[in-house]
Amino acid sequence: MIMQQKNKISNQIATKLFSFTRQTWTKWKEENRQITKLLQLYFSDKDLNEFLETGKIEKQELSQLLTVEELKKAVNAKFNTYNNKIDIHNLRLKIFVLPDTEKKILEILLQVCIRRKTDFSIDLAKKLTKGNPKKNGHIIKYLEKDRVAIFLYFIEKIITKEELDYINRNKKEIIEILQ
Repeated sequence: MIMQQKNKISNQIATKLFSFTRQTWTKWKEENRQITKLLQLYFSDKDLNEFLETGKIEKQELSQLLTVEELKKAVNAKFNTYNNKIDIHNLRLKIFVLPDTEKKILEILLQVCIRRKTDFSIDLAKKLTKGNPKKNGHIIKYLEKDRVAIFLYFIEKIITKEELDYINRNKKEIIEILQ
């Protein structure tokens, strides 16, 4: 079973969401109330702020439109290739369903590749995520064992060679998608 990383929900967002004081939110967290666990496990400040501003969370809307099977099919679908062009919408969907922590790992690795002027690859991802903590300290805070396993599975099994080539040609655009 994969444990999901807890998100830290800010006091400001919690007080807006529940219309109560910061002290009440802090007390609820100390009491380990189920609602605090739910929010911290499945929602980020960004998600909840989006809900407060618009009355919905866009990525949750997508999950309402697609069944789990349709979502799996979309994520596992191969790119349609035509004249060496890939379906960028399919890549965006794959990135969209990637958990936030894994998105952050990919973003950091792409930034490292830009700085090093090198291509992103499965081997490089393995090296940087399993390397020396002192040498790769900028990535380490995201490297819980389960998170790395999910990320490497995504890179090895979900992303196609054509998509990897596209990512390498468009690192800055992919970083923007990840943010």
